[in-house]
Amino acid sequence: GAIYGTSSNGTRAAFTRPANESTINGLYLVGGSSHPGGGLPLVGMSAEIVANLINSAKPR
Repeated sequence: GAIYGTSSNGTRAAFTRPANESTINGLYLVGGSSHPGGGLPLVGMSAEIVANLINSAKPR
């Protein structure tokens, strides 16, 4: 496995990562293989993005 998720080689690699919100209702993607990418700081950002998506999806 790759410790930083999918290969980041190539000029378009950053644009091919899956989004954090899936087309399946209630399924979210977080980690080095999803947006924004690999490495501890970016995985933390990915978790923050998903937490905000979940909070904004809650009925008020």
